[in-house]
Amino acid sequence: MWWKEVLEALLYPGVLYLSLIALLFEWIDRKLVARLQNRVGPYYAGPHGILQPLADFLKLLSKEDIVPEGTDRLLFAACPVLALVITLTAAAFLPLAAPRGLVSFDGDLVVVVSLLTLYALIVYASGIAPPSRYSLIGAERAVLMLIGFEIPLMLSCLSVALAAGSLRISDIVARQVERWYVLGPHAVAFIIY
Repeated sequence: MWWKEVLEALLYPGVLYLSLIALLFEWIDRKLVARLQNRVGPYYAGPHGILQPLADFLKLLSKEDIVPEGTDRLLFAACPVLALVITLTAAAFLPLAAPRGLVSFDGDLVVVVSLLTLYALIVYASGIAPPSRYSLIGAERAVLMLIGFEIPLMLSCLSVALAAGSLRISDIVARQVERWYVLGPHAVAFIIY
């Protein structure tokens, strides 16, 4: 039953908990900033305004998309969706609630690293979609930073995979139960990343 694994992955490691805590901390942040500025802060949505971050999120979902003139509309609309899909697909390989992820096969570490590398291309594509040169410059800067992070990520993953003797993420996690890989032979990869 795959839906049970999805439900466990959402509830067990605390995804729902983290979402609620993020909303609570947003409310606390807004109240503290309001107090520092001698204001009341959010007050009307829920008791003492505690539901204001949720109301802001729902309002954000109803916003109209504004597409600049001369923009490749398909690329402009598809890039955020593709970025989310790539990230969630990579997360499906991680063993969160079960000994293995929702998707697990030999070599899935290579697929996850490839998906995370593909994210840099999506960032670049989202920068070239509008006709502005500033978005292009920002996209090139973001891609250079992402590529700078990709090489240490690949080397770190490779060193742990070599020590575990497998490219399957669930096998690597199972080997880490026996021995913690941060200190010892992988200290260099830990420091680099």
